[in-house]
Amino acid sequence: MVQDRTHSIDRPDIYYSEERLIGILESHNVPWKEWKTRGFRSVADLLDLLKNHKAVLMEPPPHLHMEVHVAVVIIQCAVPSVGLLELWEDRQEITGTTRVLRRNVQGIGETIRNTEKFPYQTALRGLTEELGFSDPNLFRLSSTIIRKEQTSIVPSKKWPGLFATYHRWIFGCFIHPNLYKPPGYVEQKEGVNIFFTWRPADNVVMKWPLPF
Repeated sequence: MVQDRTHSIDRPDIYYSEERLIGILESHNVPWKEWKTRGFRSVADLLDLLKNHKAVLMEPPPHLHMEVHVAVVIIQCAVPSVGLLELWEDRQEITGTTRVLRRNVQGIGETIRNTEKFPYQTALRGLTEELGFSDPNLFRLSSTIIRKEQTSIVPSKKWPGLFATYHRWIFGCFIHPNLYKPPGYVEQKEGVNIFFTWRPADNVVMKWPLPF
C-alpha cells in the first residue's frame, strides 16, 4: 500500500526515498525512465513534490495517482475604456520547443507547500512568483476561499503514466489598472514557459473593496 490517509490540508505528508519511489512506479508499470528524455518532469521533480508539498501517491483503483492540493487565484481588472477583464493561463510550453503541456486554464495555480499552513499564503506567493505582484496596495486578494473544488482523476501531463486528482482552493483577486499589462504576462519556470493573457470576464468573481 502506498498510503492510506484521510486528506487534510494540515496533516504532514509522507517522505519518500528515490529508491522507494522508483519501486512504486515500476510496480505499476509507469514508464519513469522515459520522462526526462522526452522533455517531461523527472523522478527527482516528483520526489520534490511529494516531500515538500501537499501531495501524496494513492494506489488503484483505478490507477496509481497523486492527490495534490493547489491554491488557485482568479484575477480580474477593471480597465478604463475596456471593461472587466480576467486573466487566463493561455498555455504552457516546454522551453526551446513548441510542445504544449496544457491550454486554457482559468487563473493562476500554485501547489501548496508543507510549510504553508494556510492556502492563502500559497495564493499570495503565486501572485508574487508568477506575475511579479509585490505591492499589496495594488491588489486585493480575498482573505478566504470563494469555493473549493475537487477534480476527477485525470492523466498527468507532467509525468505520463501517472494520474492526478486536484483539490483546488480558489481565491478571488482584483488588481489596480497600474498592474494591467496587455496582452498578458510570461513566466519562465523549471524549463517551462507559461503564457497568461487577458480575456473579457463573464461575471464578477467577488465583491471588490474599491477604490484602492
